[in-house]
Amino acid sequence: MFTKRQKIMLSYIYCAKEELRIDILAEIIHVSVQTARSELEKINDILPQIGAHIVMTARGGCLIAEEDREPIFHLLQSTATVDKSNIENHAVWERIIASIGMLVFERDYVSMEELAERLYVSKSTMNLDISEVKRIIGRTAGVSLHISKTSGLKIQGKETEIRYLLSKMIHQGLELDVAVRHVFPDVQLGEIADYDTIQALVRSLLVKRGHLITGKAFGLVCADILVSAVRNYLGFRISADEAQAGAGLPENVNETGTSSGKESVRTEESMTARKPPHPLVAELAARLAGELGIVFTSEDIAYLQRTVMEQNLFYAGGEAGPRDREAADVFYDALRTWAGLDLGAYGEFNSRFLFYLNQLNQRVDNGHDYTNFFKRQTNRLFPLTASVVAHCGALLHDRGFRYSEAELAYIVLVLGNRFEVEHPELRVLLISDEHTALVGWIEAELHRTLGDTMLEVTSMPRYLYEENKREAAGRFDLALTTEPIAADADMETIFVYSLLGETETRLLRVQLDHYLRRHEKNRLKAIERRLIGPSRFRLLVEAGGLERGIAELLGGDGCCGLEPETLLQSHMIPTDVRIAYISVLTQGGGSSIHIGKLSKPVVHKAKTLHTLIVSVFDSADRAEAASFYRCVCYLLDPRHGDRWGKIKNYTDFVGAFFE
Repeated sequence: MFTKRQKIMLSYIYCAKEELRIDILAEIIHVSVQTARSELEKINDILPQIGAHIVMTARGGCLIAEEDREPIFHLLQSTATVDKSNIENHAVWERIIASIGMLVFERDYVSMEELAERLYVSKSTMNLDISEVKRIIGRTAGVSLHISKTSGLKIQGKETEIRYLLSKMIHQGLELDVAVRHVFPDVQLGEIADYDTIQALVRSLLVKRGHLITGKAFGLVCADILVSAVRNYLGFRISADEAQAGAGLPENVNETGTSSGKESVRTEESMTARKPPHPLVAELAARLAGELGIVFTSEDIAYLQRTVMEQNLFYAGGEAGPRDREAADVFYDALRTWAGLDLGAYGEFNSRFLFYLNQLNQRVDNGHDYTNFFKRQTNRLFPLTASVVAHCGALLHDRGFRYSEAELAYIVLVLGNRFEVEHPELRVLLISDEHTALVGWIEAELHRTLGDTMLEVTSMPRYLYEENKREAAGRFDLALTTEPIAADADMETIFVYSLLGETETRLLRVQLDHYLRRHEKNRLKAIERRLIGPSRFRLLVEAGGLERGIAELLGGDGCCGLEPETLLQSHMIPTDVRIAYISVLTQGGGSSIHIGKLSKPVVHKAKTLHTLIVSVFDSADRAEAASFYRCVCYLLDPRHGDRWGKIKNYTDFVGAFFE
């Protein structure tokens, strides 16, 4: 079984279809070349099981031979991967999911000794794994692992939630037939149901009806069908009460899959009456019975409907409910306050965001939130959005919304992708005495070459420019000229000839890239001088932990009336770098960025950290929000990791990042 990282690496190599340099692969997945080589060696330890391997070339590249492509393709289709960064260092994922798989099929308690014997490990090893087993089981609402000193271990919870837990485990690599055989050695899974056949049936039904669900939902629906068939066969049944809870259609959606446009009124009769299944789910049950011989009860069908409906994309044109709008308004209010943006005024985006929240709230109501393997990268890429969402998370919690950190990070991605992806929009002046046709060509070529980078291009003859130099310098960022004009200290000038040749166009692109990098560096320098400076950089020589480090960095009193402990617990933004990033949004008191370089690395939540960054952003500075958090994003960039190790004082810091 591969880790998440290993599967990503193998997927890149497979899809490249030719030699892929290892240093490029390492940069993509944010690891060193040495780590990438180590991971490739581990992959090559697994691939011989299917008669394949990755070829390592003398040029520092890697590739897959043509004869190995088909078996590797089939291997990549498997869902048996997991991000081991979510697992404690001593725990082995395969053993953890095998333990869960066995426990869910036990009706009575299982002793630690018996479980260890089944897995061929010692009792002490099993003891180390159980805390992780308990944590993973606890992620599913309504399911828990009960540990008795005298009786042993037993999974407790509703049958519907146990089935959902099993479906998630299958999606993350559980071999269901192996788990079943440990408890029921005479049962052959293939005689009950076949996963590939179930997938083919569900796929054909969705395509036939023109209904769309997410790829993750497709996997969960198919796994749910398999799990339900197996659990029924083994005598584990869903009760009528369990099936009744939350099994119907969303209340403002009719059976055709469209919004009714009004909120339904819950009466005692509607609460007790069994809602009919959605036509799609009814046909699914009929085809499973007729084509595969998998017969489900009405309780099973109600349970499957919940999985389909909470993930569906049927209602994209429907109206969101009041809870969805309430959650959206919390985010919109915060963005107006600290970013000066009114995303609610963008009709198309507002509709998509409300629909996203509608799906999210359905999942959360059923206790089915997602795991987010990209949470830390997302927060690092969008620090402004991550700060706003973290602030909103606490407000939403007070209003009864229970969004996990993983789901909040997905919201960061949705919102950050809308407004925090910065495109430098250049205002370009074209100075030319050439023929009108050639000037028109150059303008068009600039639009084609620069795309989103260019906000506007204005042309004028040389004499007009020379008469209005000062005004032009204040209006435009950059001048392109076909004429030999004197360089202007207030505005950078680039010479072009005609842009009729590919080589000249490439040269222009290179020159513009250099200009944009210099322009960005100057912006960052200005932010550093104003918001960091020597007074807010410290070498934390006394810090023995993050809380003490925060106190030392901020002078012992915290900031904005918040104690160091509160800052650490409620304002730390998880990232994928070895920097503890704490973000505070305030209204009054001014903005600042504090940098603390730890004299010795500290370990916090199993992660080694070498630097502490505390950003304080005042709503009065909302016009500069993009520049402020662009500086934070720059400091958090993993490509700068080596620079931090060389910093001993403020002068080193400025030299490493801003010179």
